[in-house]
Amino acid sequence: MQQACIAIVIILFTAAAYLAMVRLYVRFPYPFLIPVLTTTIFIIAVLLVFHIPYKDYMIGGQWINSLLGPAVVALAYPLYKQRRVLIKYMFPIIGGVLAGLFSGMVSGLLFAELFGISRSLILSIIPKSITTPVAIQIASGIGGVPSMTVVFV
Repeated sequence: MQQACIAIVIILFTAAAYLAMVRLYVRFPYPFLIPVLTTTIFIIAVLLVFHIPYKDYMIGGQWINSLLGPAVVALAYPLYKQRRVLIKYMFPIIGGVLAGLFSGMVSGLLFAELFGISRSLILSIIPKSITTPVAIQIASGIGGVPSMTVVFV
């Protein structure tokens, strides 16, 4: 019962932080104030200030992570509705996606090597250019830390 209460509080806290950061971004639309980035930084700061272990935060965070998979699947319907456009521009889309994926992985690897980051953290950075549920599975498979991969994605 206590775990469920903690999970609900964490989910509400995360949602409230995100909504607050969306309002901040609407008021000040600078690229460095995008809600996902500012929410992540805010939550990390709160966890550090109040000495809350990441493991405790993930009690509620696991619920959010488990909802990411169905959210990605839900994107299939709008993509299906745009299938004619996707087919028409299939090669430029595939080329752009592959170029972005490759450059994201290589740049993450190069910067991590440049700054002397540990191997497990490097393996967590590599899949940063794809959706969170897929990145978590890839990070687990190659020996990275899935919770860190979520931060990088």
